[in-house]
Amino acid sequence: QFFEWLPFNQGISDQVPEGDADRAAWLRSWYLDWVGGFREQFAEPLAARYGAEAAQTATAVEAFEISEYGAHADAAKLRELFPAAADA
Repeated sequence: QFFEWLPFNQGISDQVPEGDADRAAWLRSWYLDWVGGFREQFAEPLAARYGAEAAQTATAVEAFEISEYGAHADAAKLRELFPAAADA
């Protein structure tokens, strides 16, 4: 998935190197570039949740959106769904 489908989906299959170490380095660089924009896009909610310093120094941010068509998630449900963020 990381070296076939995602690059194909993004139109960058020709950028994936052959060797295991080169692939791992390429994946890390590609992924951090991709998620790096999320830190800026979600700077305000990140700072509100984790504090300004943590929001500014985060190297990878993953964002989720609760669907308007599904069940609404209250604070308790969000803690259940995202336990790693529960104490932040």
